[in-house]
Amino acid sequence: ASGALAESLGLPRLAVKTDLRTGGVQIENLTEEPCESAEELQRLLDRGSQQRRVASTAMNSQSSRSHLLLTVRIARTSKATGERTHSKITLCDLAGSERLKRSEAVGDTQKEAIE
Repeated sequence: ASGALAESLGLPRLAVKTDLRTGGVQIENLTEEPCESAEELQRLLDRGSQQRRVASTAMNSQSSRSHLLLTVRIARTSKATGERTHSKITLCDLAGSERLKRSEAVGDTQKEAIE
């Protein structure tokens, strides 16, 4: 969630930093949860959807007001060969990415878009 939105929901603000040792990106207060099945993944997606915030704008009736970053890591072991394969997919939805002038956002919706 954006800073003001996160605070209003009682959630910690996420801070993005670069790890100087590895050069990788670190995000404080981010959660990572293990998942062993498609059903567990669906429950996690449902939980994330419940925390998602949207508002209507002139461009989009369900405009995201909170950021979403979902990374799914999949590890698979071949029963025939024992070979292990790893895959990763990352999905990102940035809140308020519409142009303010065209979206006609006002009030809190406008404030969230520029923070």
